[in-house]
Amino acid sequence: MNELDFDKLLDAMPDAVLVADMESRIVYANASVHALLGWAPEALIGQSLHTIQPERLHDPHDIGFG
Repeated sequence: MNELDFDKLLDAMPDAVLVADMESRIVYANASVHALLGWAPEALIGQSLHTIQPERLHDPHDIGFG
């Protein structure tokens, strides 16, 4: 399966899928993210996970993944 086929598979899923890199930057978001979060997937690429997290979760996330 090539990358394009894998992207099509993820976009067809009813579940929201986000992938972040080691710096907590979003590198992939499928189409279902829009229904769940209200963000267009392409608008999230390159953004910090903090963009979609409630502020009260920023510190615990940073400590857990820092």
